[in-house]
Formats: sequence, structure tokens, C-alpha cells
Amino acid sequence: MYRPQRWRNVIKAVRDVAGFNTEGNRKSPSYALNIGHSLKKCSRILRNEANEVGDTIIKKRMTTFIELYEDDYMERVSGAALEALESAKHNTVKLLTLVKNVVVLSKYICNEINKAKTYHAPDYTKLCKSVLAQVILFNRKRSGEAQRLKKIF
Repeated sequence: MYRPQRWRNVIKAVRDVAGFNTEGNRKSPSYALNIGHSLKKCSRILRNEANEVGDTIIKKRMTTFIELYEDDYMERVSGAALEALESAKHNTVKLLTLVKNVVVLSKYICNEINKAKTYHAPDYTKLCKSVLAQVILFNRKRSGEAQRLKKIF
């Protein structure tokens, strides 16, 4: 049963399981967040069951436990977990494509555009697709913008 008197033990257990007691080594910050949500959800369920049967002692315990969670969990666990997730997101290595590969692709697209233009009857479908591919290649960082170009026409 959840007991508000054991709140510090709960915090310590969550921090230990998620790896937040060792400096710089946070094993699973999302796990700490999920445990917190589950603790709060379980305590609300127990409080609602206590309300249904009229058990004021359990209701008071669960209300106190929820208050402790809302007042203290963010400061002791969730804040550190969110900070660890944010720093992990910023510290990810992004692999860039090799310049020679981009050059080869660009030349290929240019050749396809020239082929589509030079036939006696130009292949407009192939020309449009090739030009769209060239725009996407040129605007690599925001490739979604080329997707929205179709809506204009």
C-alpha cells in the first residue's frame, strides 16, 4: 500500500532504478518519467476506490501521496530526467551525406531533366518529377517545403 511516510524511499527507489544517483550516468530517464506517471495513476485509482467504499483513511493517504507527487516528484526526479533527455537529444551525432554522393545524384538528375526535354515529344511527367527531385536535393534541410509545392498548383 502507498504510504506517504515512505515517500523518500519511493524517490530513492525510482532514482536508483533509473540510474539517477550516480553522477553523470543516467541509464533511463524516460523510465523515471514513466514510473512517476504510473505511481500517480495508481494512487488516483486507489483514492477513487476508497471513495466508492467510503474508506476515509485510504482516501486521505492517497490524497497526501498525490500531493507529495505533485509537489516533490518534478523537483527530485522528473526535472533531472527531462534535462537528461534534452541533453541526449542535443548530443546525438548526425551523419552527413558525402559530398561526392550528392554531386553524383545531382548530375544524374540533371541528365534526366535533359533527356526529358530533348525528345520530340517532351516527357512532362518525367521532367516535373526530376525538377521536384532537384528542388528537394537543393533544399535538403527543409525537404518538406517541396512537398507543399504540389498544393499550390
